[in-house]
Amino acid sequence: MTIRSRLWLLLPAVTLCAVDIGLTLVGQSGEYWLGQYESAHEANPFARPALARGPVTFASFGFAYAAVVVAVVCWWRSACVWVAALVTVAHAVGGAGWLVRFGPWGWGAAVVFLLAAAEGSARCWRRATRRVEHGGAPGAAA
Repeated sequence: MTIRSRLWLLLPAVTLCAVDIGLTLVGQSGEYWLGQYESAHEANPFARPALARGPVTFASFGFAYAAVVVAVVCWWRSACVWVAALVTVAHAVGGAGWLVRFGPWGWGAAVVFLLAAAEGSARCWRRATRRVEHGGAPGAAA
């Protein structure tokens, strides 16, 4: 798989990671935003300590995590598909989990979010696995 193909695999993974981080921050209580960071709500045991240190630390942790995912997918050829798929699914589910907390409309938003994540991911994955025909670039006229 070429580096360009792996970048297409990364697009949904990194996008959903960023959305999940944003929804995690939006989902924090008023106490959290008043500086009581120990009141952080996060189910992920790896991310919770960073969130409990404050939003800047959490965002920095998220950026570093995304950079590691990019590095692994770009340079670890044998695991790139599995890592990209795992990160994509995990953050789609994580983001949907934050949406359902907003009540009945949140459940609807979570369903729409998951459908959009699935469709966007499928398009990127099709693009990543497209075969080059007749020696041209993917999508080029033959």
